[in-house]
Amino acid sequence: MPPPRGTPNPLEGPADYDMTSIVHCDTYTAIDPAKFDLHGKTVLITGASRGLGRAMGVSFTKAGVSRLALVARSDLSATIDAIKTVAKKSGHQEPEILPIKADCSVPESVEALAKKVQESFGHLDLLINNAAIMSMQKITESDPADWLGMFKTNVFGPYLMMRSLIPLLLKGESKTIINVASVGAHCITPTLSAYQTSKLALLRLTEFVCAEYGNQGILSYCIHPGNVPTDAVGGRDGLAPEYQPVFTETHELSADSLVYLASQKREWLAGRYINITWDLPELMAKEGEIVKGDKLKIILDKTQVTTDTMGEESIKSLPRSIKAWRFHTATGGAEQHMRLEDLPIPNTFTSLPPNISLVKVHMVSLNPVDIKFAETPYMGHYLHRMPAIPGLDGVGRVVTTTDASIRTGQLVTFRLLEKQSEGALAEYVLVPSEGCVPVPEGHTKPFQIQVAKALGCHVVTSCSTDNVNFCKSLGADEVIDYRLGPVEISLSNLVNSKNDSLFDLVVDNVDLPWRLYQAAASYLKPEGTYLQIGGDLSWKAIFQLICIKLLPGFLGGGRRAWEFMAMKTSREDAEHVLDWMQEAKIRIPIEAEFGFEDVPNAYRRLKTGRTRGKIIVHVSK
Repeated sequence: MPPPRGTPNPLEGPADYDMTSIVHCDTYTAIDPAKFDLHGKTVLITGASRGLGRAMGVSFTKAGVSRLALVARSDLSATIDAIKTVAKKSGHQEPEILPIKADCSVPESVEALAKKVQESFGHLDLLINNAAIMSMQKITESDPADWLGMFKTNVFGPYLMMRSLIPLLLKGESKTIINVASVGAHCITPTLSAYQTSKLALLRLTEFVCAEYGNQGILSYCIHPGNVPTDAVGGRDGLAPEYQPVFTETHELSADSLVYLASQKREWLAGRYINITWDLPELMAKEGEIVKGDKLKIILDKTQVTTDTMGEESIKSLPRSIKAWRFHTATGGAEQHMRLEDLPIPNTFTSLPPNISLVKVHMVSLNPVDIKFAETPYMGHYLHRMPAIPGLDGVGRVVTTTDASIRTGQLVTFRLLEKQSEGALAEYVLVPSEGCVPVPEGHTKPFQIQVAKALGCHVVTSCSTDNVNFCKSLGADEVIDYRLGPVEISLSNLVNSKNDSLFDLVVDNVDLPWRLYQAAASYLKPEGTYLQIGGDLSWKAIFQLICIKLLPGFLGGGRRAWEFMAMKTSREDAEHVLDWMQEAKIRIPIEAEFGFEDVPNAYRRLKTGRTRGKIIVHVSK
């Protein structure tokens, strides 16, 4: 472990201990690279011939990375040998290695490097700017060439690398840049003026990358490796005696931490710094606190004009019109009347109301409620304002925002308010604060099973013969095949045969015959609830609902509480679901995917009533 708090530390700055109650000086179980799967990823590491860079190559190999570009001014053979050895031991296929001898502070050298990566790999997922140098002299005793050389390597080098490789990152999936900075950026340590100011500059440069390219999906942040006795300072023996006791962190701590961070694209880290000595799972759990307080950034003025500037530039790049699917009537089925139309940009796009985000839509998830009310006989125009753009749920990237909890360029999942007639099946959409949730990247039943299990419930579900195994795979404890007999009889028999207590909750997704509710007393507790989700909106169905609510049990009404569940946009609920997804407690089954030009057919597929997962429409890349 690092020295206890309060230990005299000439390098200690505000980023040392403040964020987590646990700190580390060596690798630990939670960041073990063998736990993560980076197969298919392409990673470039600078300063890869020794020390931290070599350890990074080894750790990413343990995680199964597919392609490694290793960059250094010196010989890379020892690093390559170490990677091959660990690949053999770990059982992973040896990554494709591209060794490149280059000086990252020389423009021509970096341009040649980028060309080699383009020719060999065609893209990048992750760029790690690790190369750095350090020397220790007081200002008046320093050599101007050496002082400037540190800025060339530590700041100009990462600038050149990002300048040349961002185009390749944009072709990749992860689109991530991690710059290796230093806790020294927060300190003023005599003899380290060049090194510490260069690392401070690197932090700010990282924020500029987010401001200029965040809206294209580039994620960039910094790590502080802690006090590592690297080769750059001659190891621990090369340090002054007063520094040696605090240089306790290992190369493996930083390398394994990078694998942990790279295993998932965490948009909220954009422009921030992370001290690798912090316990990373504990730090990730503080996402809300960090984002809300705008922490872990070099902030001189809380107004932070960078985000506003980026939003203004993004608005200027908006087209004069946007494409959107609309229907003006739903008679005979809304999908029959959907047309792809060119609509002028609304004034609200360029002058946002408070707590609203303008989002470029990437994908939309279809739901029956998108068009169900509009299709209600005789009342559709009253229940659903037309002309209407369908769609409520989606994923996209923020163009600009007046919501303090959201930043421009951020990837978000969203749910629109039910009363909005301008839905999600458009190139751009306005999203209110309560429906907009930052992303860490059908049918309702698959989710209900998993959510109920995540809450610790015993789950019994019904489905057709073909879907029995599917429901079991989602975690259902027992599955009833409704084709073998009435569900209400099966539920009653299940309770009686096992001498179990009655059920606490029944969720009806498909509006089964009224007899299922009428028989609820045989399987549902007196204080239990029969919850109806969706259903037929015909006059016959509406009459049945009136009977359920008004008639006493002996006249044909129900003997258990009945409720109709209407969807309500809730940011808190969405955050819970995203947390469960990150913890692998729930997964999202996909039934089918459609292009933006094929929306009517996507709704036709949805209306078959036989979908087992979500139907996704891809609006843009």
